[in-house]
Amino acid sequence: MGQLLVIHETELCPVWRRGILTVPVEDAGVRCLCAGSPGYCVGVSVDDIPLEHRVLQQHVMAMAGQFIAGIGRLGYEFSGQPMRLHGPFPSYDLNAHLADAQSARFAQAQRENDPSLVLGFVFERDGAYNPYADYVFWALFFRNEHRRRTSLPEVVTIGSS
Repeated sequence: MGQLLVIHETELCPVWRRGILTVPVEDAGVRCLCAGSPGYCVGVSVDDIPLEHRVLQQHVMAMAGQFIAGIGRLGYEFSGQPMRLHGPFPSYDLNAHLADAQSARFAQAQRENDPSLVLGFVFERDGAYNPYADYVFWALFFRNEHRRRTSLPEVVTIGSS
């Protein structure tokens, strides 16, 4: 009688990851195609940012280094390919408005089915001047992903023709 053999393997897979970067508006001088009009855009390579926007490039490289180090702790390995930058977009100022969805306040609102408990976390981006702009940057990483393979033994028929 044959046996079903299940093999768990890991395979090195390319994975794109993204981060959001907030910079002062005066430093946000590089634009990609998607910032002005929707459509297909490959972004701007961080290595190709013009010299007159060196402050932006240095800021992007510093934040990308932190991003790569942080995601590296999760098992991702940076591929070394140039990162792509999209933006600038009007900032949500995530440094000031970011909230932890795992906090006790959110848990209480979910338990009691009362969304009014978390209304303090809701904000609307007004049309007033915002001193910040957001960029989205994409980077290619490698990660060992688990793959499941099922191996069935060969079936050999002996006898009748």
